[in-house]
Amino acid sequence: MWESNIPRFNEGSHYATLLTASATTGWLDWIHGELWLFPDGLLRIPLGLIATILHGMGPTVNSAQPVQCSFDDQAWEILFASRKNNIWVPREAIQVAYLHRGMGTDRLRLLLRDQRSVKFLWFPWDRAWEPLQIALRGWLGDGLILD
Repeated sequence: MWESNIPRFNEGSHYATLLTASATTGWLDWIHGELWLFPDGLLRIPLGLIATILHGMGPTVNSAQPVQCSFDDQAWEILFASRKNNIWVPREAIQVAYLHRGMGTDRLRLLLRDQRSVKFLWFPWDRAWEPLQIALRGWLGDGLILD
């Protein structure tokens, strides 16, 4: 997931869209995190217990008005300094993606080229499934499997 070198963006910044703030990394991970879609990868930033509790069972983003953010080099370096907590998955590292739409939880399972896998779960009412499907289809073509 993490590259040994910090990715550098063109012109000192890179734009991303916040897909959900309810992303976890599996059934044993109960702490919500933000899942950001970049043109060149996915980033999950954990939010902590208090934010998770405050989310309750409702939407964590306004899907009608997606939040977009520009991460400059300084912000990016801070995110990379916390590799233990933050998860960066560059699109070129993804070999196959399994995208699942569920009643209570949507899921993305990524099989990486280095034989590792990454899983993200989130509330379906955040509507992260659609933009993920579009991005992953563009990145992977037939390597995206809808299950």
